[in-house]
Amino acid sequence: MKNQIVSNEYFRIEVDNSKNRIYASFFGFWSKMEIMDEYLSYLTKALAAIKKDFTLLADLRTFKTLPNDLVAKQKLAMEDLAKAGMSKVAVILPQSVISEVQLKSSMNETAMPEKQFSKVEKGEEWLDA
Repeated sequence: MKNQIVSNEYFRIEVDNSKNRIYASFFGFWSKMEIMDEYLSYLTKALAAIKKDFTLLADLRTFKTLPNDLVAKQKLAMEDLAKAGMSKVAVILPQSVISEVQLKSSMNETAMPEKQFSKVEKGEEWLDA
């Protein structure tokens, strides 16, 4: 069962303790550092509610590109997830080609144990295996 940590116009974070999984959905265009900082504070709360060797389903279907000043913080967030004990992440790719290219570039620069999907169900199946 999913427990919601936060839901707003930019992101939703839920934790499913029975699956030891974080669900993070990202929406729209994040234009300000305050949005990223708010996301990071809620991510910390989600990490406190989960055990090591957790999985993550990151749904970025409606997410837009990030301004350059937020990209560095995004990479730090991905590194924090890995350090916190994430075993693997299923990334549901953005519908925007430009957003997908930016995301793949960021993922290539981190040591994320990830696989990319176009459908949430396929990502769930991979994480459950």
